Amino acid sequence: MTKDYEYVDNVPNQISFKGGFLLTEKQDNVLKYSYDLPRFKGETILKGRNTGKDSFSIDTNPIITRLNIPAVRDVLGLPNEKDMLLLASMEALPLGSTYLGPSSSMSRGDFARAIVNSMNIPVEKEEENTKKKKKNQEEKLPTYIDVGKNHRNYDYIETVTKRGIMEGVGRGKFEPDKYLTRAEATTILIRMLGFQNLAPIKNYSTGYKDNGSIPAWAKDHVYVAKMLGIIEKNPYFYPNRDITKAEASELIVNFINYLQRK
Repeated sequence: MTKDYEYVDNVPNQISFKGGFLLTEKQDNVLKYSYDLPRFKGETILKGRNTGKDSFSIDTNPIITRLNIPAVRDVLGLPNEKDMLLLASMEALPLGSTYLGPSSSMSRGDFARAIVNSMNIPVEKEEENTKKKKKNQEEKLPTYIDVGKNHRNYDYIETVTKRGIMEGVGRGKFEPDKYLTRAEATTILIRMLGFQNLAPIKNYSTGYKDNGSIPAWAKDHVYVAKMLGIIEKNPYFYPNRDITKAEASELIVNFINYLQRK
């Protein structure tokens, strides 16, 4: 199954909003089969076996869905405008917010939400679990002592933790409202791919002028992300600077585009 997105402008005099994204879902189904049967002539079983294999494809019509139209106003005209609008359409960023603050820093919890919703990762919500619990079964406790069930990103943080996409900072804490650095955000995405081992083994440079500022635990991930075109090839990377919501949106959309190309 493949999914692709496309931004479509609207005719101004026919509808009130400028445009929106269409999501096209296609399925390529192939049935492969093999057989090993006896050989007959009339009612007589002959020697040897009738064996073989074959396959055929099943074509299905693509499903086209118009994504939600964000209410955001403070990204219009920015270089990352379409990236942020796409993520808001997917509810990876707040859909109903008028102002997203593209230049403001993104928190760890909000990044968890962005990853889960943009990657369409199923969220196992607490209220759904409650219905399935037996009367004598204890209530599930939060994974982190600083992320209660009333936290706005609780479900997303539990999901990325369970799937090994993000982890806590130690001592039972996740620090959901702490800002994420550019190195941390890049590391999370490459860890999802499992491609960090593609980096050279011996001493090497990522090619950035601030290569020496990249933490050792992030260097392989940054190198691979640059190689795959997921992060920009500017002279400087600024690994320890907080990643803004605009930058995080561009990073995630670049990641989506890479997945579509592969």
